[in-house]
Amino acid sequence: MVSYYDELLAHRGGLESVVRGAAVLSGAPARMMIPGWRCAVRILPDGRRDDEPGPAEAGWASVSQPDPSVTLWIERLAPPGPVDAVILERALLAARTVLERTPGRLAISRNDPATVEVAIDADAPPEARARAARQLGLTAGQLVRVVAWEGRPAQLQAAAQPISVADSRQRVGIGPAVPVENAPDSAQAARLALRFASDADDHRVVRADDLGVLLLLGETISEAHQRWRSHPDVLAVQRAAGHAAWVLPTFDAVAVSDSLRTAAAILVVHHSTLQKRVSQFPRLLGWDVTTPSGRLRLQLALFVVRLTQQT
Repeated sequence: MVSYYDELLAHRGGLESVVRGAAVLSGAPARMMIPGWRCAVRILPDGRRDDEPGPAEAGWASVSQPDPSVTLWIERLAPPGPVDAVILERALLAARTVLERTPGRLAISRNDPATVEVAIDADAPPEARARAARQLGLTAGQLVRVVAWEGRPAQLQAAAQPISVADSRQRVGIGPAVPVENAPDSAQAARLALRFASDADDHRVVRADDLGVLLLLGETISEAHQRWRSHPDVLAVQRAAGHAAWVLPTFDAVAVSDSLRTAAAILVVHHSTLQKRVSQFPRLLGWDVTTPSGRLRLQLALFVVRLTQQT
């Protein structure tokens, strides 16, 4: 088993050869999944490829690594013995070596920040953006989207690739699907969507496609941010935020909630505590945030604060 994989790597075998070795050596079907490459390989014990299996079963022997995400299975329900364990470990080591030998493909799974930055930079020459896209494994005309994260480099990925943000505690903005040549447009929309996000769970991830006319409003504010930044409502929100640490999170929760009870649940405070806070807002802001027009006014002022604070 050891010599098989040593020889395979010496002859620069690929991922299919890695899986074929696991299947032939174990005498059971073997499969490999690499989500970042949208890659799935399944080999039968006789060496034939069969990529239309059912879902993996929990009882199969398996081994995996997180970066890039790779999982290998031997499709045998019997308790895994030492032979299967050695096969899987050697196969994973071989797969990792193959991945490291393929920098162009590996870049798309790791989303190299420097390369992505070039690909989505509107000021970069088109030929430089095209070269960066190719380095990320993207082809001309391919639909892509940009994901903007709070505190993390942006991601550029194929539009068909799932976006894993369900467990994120960060704010996230997701740009629209565009041809890779127009990636800067998706990046701009993603960054605007990020500024519309809030700390409330239901509003932590914002898709530019869902913003509608608000996206145009965001572009207008960004282009003329000095005038918007000096609006009295915006200044009132900024002054109020300095009153106490709880003010801005409370603004966010009230702005995105249909009731004060919902806002209290988001903030994890008692309803009466929130009512006491909200009762101070007319003094701090100059208007009542509990009316429909007052809540809209607060929403817009918060949007302007977020849209101008980084421009």
